[in-house]
Amino acid sequence: MSNGESGNAGARSIQEWVEVVGDAISTTFPLWVTIGCVLGLMRPSSFNWVTDKLSIVGLSVIMLGMGMTLTLDDILSALSMPKKFYLVFSFNIRLVFVYFVVVYVVS
Repeated sequence: MSNGESGNAGARSIQEWVEVVGDAISTTFPLWVTIGCVLGLMRPSSFNWVTDKLSIVGLSVIMLGMGMTLTLDDILSALSMPKKFYLVFSFNIRLVFVYFVVVYVVS
């Protein structure tokens, strides 16, 4: 055995397993979201167990999954359109502002 090869050359490290699992989850993510949407439309009662806190966690997981599929080229292409980027950014800032007004001022 040369070049630092060991007896378990086919074994993967933890980092490689994390990358493989992450790629699999990221690749099949649209499928899971589609299945969840169709199930929710056809049998809404199957989601009665979802509480407010769980819906926040679910949305966080969805956003994480969407972010995992972004590449540097995607981000650079978004930044290359400053008017559209500003429009979306300002809309999101307004939503955050309205949320804080409703949560902390109104209630």
